Amino acid sequence: MMKKAKYVLGIVLSLFLFNACDNYAEFETEVPVNPVVAPVRGAWAQDGNGTMLEGMIDQEARTIVFSLYTLPDLTMVKVKLDIPKRCELVSPKTPECIIDLSKGAKVIVEVNGEEISYDVTAKLAAFRDFDVSGIKLYRCQNDCEEKWNKEANIKFEFLIDGKFMSGPGKYTEVGYGNYQVSKCPDINSEDYKNDWATVTMDFGEAIYLHKITFHPYWNVGSDPHSVIKYDMYAYAGVGEPDKSGDWSQWTKIGSFDYNKTPTVWPNGDSVVCDKDSVPKARYYRLRFIENWKKGHPETGWGVPGVYAYCEMQVSMYNKR
Repeated sequence: MMKKAKYVLGIVLSLFLFNACDNYAEFETEVPVNPVVAPVRGAWAQDGNGTMLEGMIDQEARTIVFSLYTLPDLTMVKVKLDIPKRCELVSPKTPECIIDLSKGAKVIVEVNGEEISYDVTAKLAAFRDFDVSGIKLYRCQNDCEEKWNKEANIKFEFLIDGKFMSGPGKYTEVGYGNYQVSKCPDINSEDYKNDWATVTMDFGEAIYLHKITFHPYWNVGSDPHSVIKYDMYAYAGVGEPDKSGDWSQWTKIGSFDYNKTPTVWPNGDSVVCDKDSVPKARYYRLRFIENWKKGHPETGWGVPGVYAYCEMQVSMYNKR
C-alpha cells in the first residue's frame, strides 16, 4: 500500500514540475528591452581656439546648451555627438558636423521607431581676447619720439610679446624689455607744449574694442616715467588715417587715471569701452597725458614727457 502511495505521489510531483518548467519557458522567450535613458550621451562644440567644449545635456527637458568663448559668431559651429548603438541619428546625418547655432538647432534621434528631438542652443561670451602679436605701429607726424628705440631692450615689439611683470622691480621677468617714448619733437605742437606723447597703432583688422590694458614697467607712483594718465582714441574715418595725425578724425573712447584707479600689480592700467557706443575700428591712438615726474617735479631724476610700459593686452566685443 505504501509503495502504491509513493508511486502516485511521484507521478503528481512530476506533472507539477513539468507544468512549472513550461510556465518558466514562456517567460524566457520574452527578452526584456531596457529603455534608452540618454539618446544623446554626450555633445561637444569647437571653440575659436580649436578646443572642444562639452555641452550641458538635460535629458528630461531634451536640451543641449553650449557655452563658447572665442568664436567670432555662431553661424558655423563644429559639433560632435555621442549616440548609443541602439539609436539612429536622424538629424544631423553624421555625429560630427557643422551646425548653424545662431538661431538654435535640433538634434533628432530615433529610438525603437520613435523620434526624440533635442533643442540645441549656444551662448557666446560677450567678449574675447584679441591677439596683439600682429599689431603694428602706424606713424603719424605728431606722434611721439622713439629716441630709445635703438636700445636692445626698448622696442615696440616688447609691448606685444606676451610678457609682463608680476610686481614692481621684477624686470628680469620681461628680460628688461619695455617700450619707452618721449613727447612729440615738434616744439609748435600741442603735444609738445603739454608734455603729451601719442602712439598710433594698426590692429590689422577692425574690431569693437572691449578693453585695453597696459602693464607698467616702472614702479607706479614713485618712478618718474611711470604712467599716471592716458587717453584712448579710435579712428572714425574711412580708409587709412591721415598721416598728419589730424585729431578731428579720431574719437575718444576712454581714459585711465592712476589718481582715480591706482595700478594693482599685475592687473595693469585698463580702459574699458562701452559696448553700445564704441565704434568699430582698425586704428587706435594711445595718448600719454601725464607721468609721475610731471605731477611731482621734486622727483630727483626723469623728465615730464617720457612714458614706459612693458606689455599690452586687448579684448574685443563679439559680433554685435
